[in-house]
Amino acid sequence: MADLPVFLRIENRPCLVVGGGNKAAATIEKLIQTNAQITVVSPTLNATLQQKVKRGLLRHQSDCFNPQFLDGHALVVAATDNPLSNRWIAEHAIRRNVPVSVITNPHLGNIVLADNAPVFAPPSSRTGGGFESQNRDSV
Repeated sequence: MADLPVFLRIENRPCLVVGGGNKAAATIEKLIQTNAQITVVSPTLNATLQQKVKRGLLRHQSDCFNPQFLDGHALVVAATDNPLSNRWIAEHAIRRNVPVSVITNPHLGNIVLADNAPVFAPPSSRTGGGFESQNRDSV
């Protein structure tokens, strides 16, 4: 495995999700659990995301993606239905050294979110302080 498993602490940190559909909604649900400060950039949002905006769980910027939107974010998630847009978002984030995950094509980003990668249990005394890889079905 060429990747290094890490845990990204994003509590109270600004995170940008580009896309307003089901792919974005699934990722945003996980980000909400981390208490990240979430901004969604999309001309439209699905009903689930609209409700989360109304409840104050995230901020919506009704716009198309602009590379300037990357500034100041601890994490970017490209979750649009357009593969070319996702690639473009990833390229700009990587140029700015911003961690970016592309939901539909994980190899395009410089990080992979857990649902697109093997699960690793945190260090424990049972493993001598090391990480233990687990099959997602056993978690």
